[in-house]
Parts: sequence; C-alpha cells; structure tokens
Amino acid sequence: MLDRTARTVMSPSTPMRHLCDAFRRPRRLLEGTSLAADGWPLPPLISVEDAVQLVENMLDQYNHSDVTDAYAGAFPLGLTPGIAIGATYAPTIGHAIEHLARYASRETGLDRIQLHRGDGLTFLVLSQHGDLLRLGMLEAEIGLGWIAERLRQMRPSPPQAVSLDFRHAPIGDPARYVDRFRCRVNFRQETNALSFPTSWERTGNPVGELDLFQLAKSRCEQDIAVARSMDSYGLMRMQVSKFIAATGRPPKVKELARQQACSQRTIMRRLRAAGTNFQDL
Repeated sequence: MLDRTARTVMSPSTPMRHLCDAFRRPRRLLEGTSLAADGWPLPPLISVEDAVQLVENMLDQYNHSDVTDAYAGAFPLGLTPGIAIGATYAPTIGHAIEHLARYASRETGLDRIQLHRGDGLTFLVLSQHGDLLRLGMLEAEIGLGWIAERLRQMRPSPPQAVSLDFRHAPIGDPARYVDRFRCRVNFRQETNALSFPTSWERTGNPVGELDLFQLAKSRCEQDIAVARSMDSYGLMRMQVSKFIAATGRPPKVKELARQQACSQRTIMRRLRAAGTNFQDL
C-alpha cells in the first residue's frame, strides 16, 4: 500500500501529460483512476495512485519499448531546473553527486537518493516511496540512466566502468538495455543503484560553471519549499473532496485542520503559500 501523505501527491503532472500525449491521450488510459475520462489536460496535481494506474494501463495496451521510450522523453520534464542545471554544470563529478544526494527527492522529480562509498566504489542508491509497481521500474531505469549519462558526459569511459543495478526483472526485451544504457546492467538485485569508481569524484567537469552551480543550489531550495506547499494544497483538495462525498457538505477550517493534524493557522498559511484561500479551496 502507498502511504497517503503529502508525498503521495505528484507535483506537477507534466511528465504524465507528456506520456499520455505520446499515445494521443486515449480515454482508456484513464480507466481505474480518479481522473475524469474527458478531463484533458490532466490537472496540475495527481495522486501517485493515479500515476501508477496510468502507467499500468499503458504497459498493458502498448509495446513495452514504446512506453519506455515515451517515458524517457517525459522524465526530464519532471526534474526542476535546479536539479538538471546542478547535475550538468557542477565543477566536478563529486559536486554533481553530492548535489543529487542532497536535493533529488520526490519534491524535485526523483525519488530519494542515498550516497554510499566503500571498496573503492561510490554508490547512488535510489529508494522509492511505497510500491509503485511498473511505474517504479520505469522511474528507476530512466532516473539512474539519466545520472549515468551525466557521468558519461563528464568522464567518457568503457561500458564496464559504470554499473546499474535494478531490483526488477527486465521489462520487455533484455537486449535493448545494452543499447540504452551503454554500461553494465544487473537485474533482480537488492537495491536500485548506480556505482562507479570513487576516484572519479575528483574529475573536473569540462562544462562546469561554479556560478551556475551555485544558482542551481539556490533554485533547489526554492523549488523544494514551493513543491511542499503545493503538495500540502493538493492533499487538502483531496481531503475536502472526500469530506464532501462522505457528508454532503464542505468541511469547516477546524475540521480540515483536524484531518491534517495541524492548527487552523497552519491551514491558512499553507493556502496563502499556494496562492489561494479557504473559500476557493
């Protein structure tokens, strides 16, 4: 089961919109979701449960390679500029992975990344929130593959120097992974992880720009704050809808605050941060 917290609200839904557009947005992609079948484009906030069902529908109805290619094109749209710019223009590989480990999270377009070192190797371990089914598999593949591509741009190397581990079995034809990732790929492993020699961390980035890197870090801090307020707003909207469905009336501020386990003043502050008020909500 997915934990129903603010982290289960995806913000924004831009990657999913792009993914649906790649298949001309047939209504059957929305079957089993809480989204209206004729509600295009998708709302700016959708639940993880709906995103999981969308991807399940796509993989049931279309070729796996086509879905993966479409998701690879959609994935960067879910990254905030701070993540993308910081990882691209970091002064060194070490700076780039520290940046990802610090800022890459559900709020900024990736799942939580943990950084580990040992036996001469650096590991970036991708941990996900709940059971995301095949959406989680795609996110692990495309997310870690995106990081591997950043490494390749900073330090061209033979394919065996970088290794990708995935918890799941291959999706579709295993042979396609050789062409897609151009590095070692291992399936049915304990974690989703990328590893490379720790000595690489001192490698300078040929296109590194310190000013851009510092700007990217500032942007990440701002984006996380905004995303958290949007997530809170999205969760409040979901709770208000459920309250109306159950009682036939909208909740009072104190009732919503009780559901959110916070004060009424906090509710009003979160609404102001999202650019709205309780009446509009």
